[in-house]
Amino acid sequence: MQKRQVEYANPKSGADPKQTRDKLMNELVQYAMNFANDSFQTSLCIQYPSENIAQACVFLGGQFAKAQADWGNILEVEDVENFASICVQLLELVSEKKGGDRKAFQAMKIEIEKLRLVAGGGKKSPRENDEGRSPKRQRT
Repeated sequence: MQKRQVEYANPKSGADPKQTRDKLMNELVQYAMNFANDSFQTSLCIQYPSENIAQACVFLGGQFAKAQADWGNILEVEDVENFASICVQLLELVSEKKGGDRKAFQAMKIEIEKLRLVAGGGKKSPRENDEGRSPKRQRT
């Protein structure tokens, strides 16, 4: 990932650009590593290739660090459905484990959906309802 492609969504005015960029990258890496560690508490490693999980961790780390970037081009995600599924599973794990701001999680899900729509030509996942959520599974 190239540093010049990632920047704060709302940078502080008057701050040194190099220090700001370095701080952003450190935050992004720390958040991404936290998501990678959290992913070990799931079955993601047997469901998806490690590269896909790493891409999702970097994306979510960037979202938590409030980084602004063209994530679709930076991460070069090939299978957006898998990417979105990984992101949602990690977000659900974190929200259950640590609580968190539901509005922030909803905003991240919207960003994931935007990536999915751009990559999929505007089609919704067949697994989602009109509200962008996966339908509840019925137990038999």
